[in-house]
Amino acid sequence: MPLFRTAGYRQLTDDPIAPGNYAAFLGRGGAELQYLATREDQTTLITISGKP
Repeated sequence: MPLFRTAGYRQLTDDPIAPGNYAAFLGRGGAELQYLATREDQTTLITISGKP
């Protein structure tokens, strides 16, 4: 998330979905991205989607 803040995105939502799953929407000048993090054993899978 710090890299997105540095790029000018601000966090619009903060959604802990379930244990090990987290989602947030980020916005910057009309562009929105969805950030999804899922804990898998000893790693975390991060997915970024949207129209920048």
